[in-house]
Amino acid sequence: MADYFWLLVPFATVGAGFLWWFVASRAPAVNQGLMLASEFLTGTVSETATTGVRGDRPMRFWMVTRSLPPYRGRWTEIDCELPAGTAAGVALHLRREGDGDSRKLVDIVVGDPPFDSGFTVQGAPSSLVRAALDPDLRAKLLALPRCEVEFPSYQSSDAPPRLRLGLQGWPQQRESIQAAIDLVLQLAQRLCSAVIDADRDSPLQQVGSPYRAQLDSSARDAAQKARREELAALARLRTAPGGALSVLRLIAWALLIMLVLGAARALTK
Repeated sequence: MADYFWLLVPFATVGAGFLWWFVASRAPAVNQGLMLASEFLTGTVSETATTGVRGDRPMRFWMVTRSLPPYRGRWTEIDCELPAGTAAGVALHLRREGDGDSRKLVDIVVGDPPFDSGFTVQGAPSSLVRAALDPDLRAKLLALPRCEVEFPSYQSSDAPPRLRLGLQGWPQQRESIQAAIDLVLQLAQRLCSAVIDADRDSPLQQVGSPYRAQLDSSARDAAQKARREELAALARLRTAPGGALSVLRLIAWALLIMLVLGAARALTK
């Protein structure tokens, strides 16, 4: 056992040195990014994130290092909390063309060739997604480096739904950070407006006697039901066995780590 111990010492030393270097090199860049973000989010700064409010929406800004393909490396993530009812009305999952699952379960075409060729857009209802992605938003998304958008993104089952923008890299310029935060807020407002406008397009109708008029909601109810069915169909596609490749990759990595740890324990016995 003593022989094995001395064999492991160099690897442990190298590992500890790499960990120290990783943390030391990461801290200044992360701290600077979080402090710059605090200029635009009225809230607090911790060691890992800046949380606060922009406009009237609670937001969170933080920087991470992702280890799994195809998103390995440094990423910035910005969350924006939306009203609970918004998640019942619309869903949006947007990635650069070629990222993520190679199968195109859904790819909404918005009629903007540069955007359509640059992004895979999965969402429902498709009419609301097209309405939310107006020309100004599409141009700003195209101008970004590698990115992704997820809505709804839940931190827990009882938490409000969040819109999440992921950007590759750790921006260190004030203008870049402000632009990214404002883009998330703008997209959140567009999603909320799309849901509200969809209900406004199906107004309540007055029926019955002019003297005893009643409001008929059947047209609005039918439109809402159709949107719920489209959302449910998208959810089924995204959770189908073939669409769970990322989950299988996570399980495979976990099993590999367990095997390595098990082998290390066996060598020390």
